[in-house]
Amino acid sequence: MTVERKPAGEFDPKKLQAGDRLCVQLTATQAQTAAQVLVMKRLEIQQHQKQVFSTWARNSAFGVVTGLNPENQTIRLKEELAGGASQQATVDASDPAMFLHYSSQAQVGKEGVASAWARLKIGDRVYVQGRRAAVSPDIRAAVIIMGGIRGVIGTIISMNGLGEVVELRELGSGNSLAVQTRRDAIFRASPFVESAVAREQSASSVPWDQRAAPQCSSVLVH
Repeated sequence: MTVERKPAGEFDPKKLQAGDRLCVQLTATQAQTAAQVLVMKRLEIQQHQKQVFSTWARNSAFGVVTGLNPENQTIRLKEELAGGASQQATVDASDPAMFLHYSSQAQVGKEGVASAWARLKIGDRVYVQGRRAAVSPDIRAAVIIMGGIRGVIGTIISMNGLGEVVELRELGSGNSLAVQTRRDAIFRASPFVESAVAREQSASSVPWDQRAAPQCSSVLVH
């Protein structure tokens, strides 16, 4: 099998490696007898995840609001890039873009409170998820998050179970980050992270997609 979920032909069981995923289909007559074994190679899964997260990272932006146009609901954003660089980007924040606000004490995604365009101010730091054209820094927003929170995408380097700390190597910049985690703030969607999404919602919050996967994780940081 391939990560595109299309049959890739017969597989030699001698080529199985630690970390490969198996789906064993048993026969109807003998519960302990395998009729078919489907194999998903761990390396292919990881490569697929990196492609998905790279696309997600490209279609996200974090920076400072430098201008607001209420007539067409566009934002001028000084986007922060790796290595201390920056670029100017225009954010289309018109409907159906969703606005979320997080307080400085927020710890998990479900603590985001529904907000609106009217709360935006020049000088605010915002995180935008949406879609970019291939050759433009401008972005069509799906979600705009206020409160100085941004998404970090990276590969797990090490884990400290006692201290609940995960060390990540950030995708793109290559920086190493130590992230203090909470058990109720970790989600896993594997292996097809673009379609398997965990959602949580409370009476005062709106849903926001949380994505994480083996070897690749996403976290919110202030």
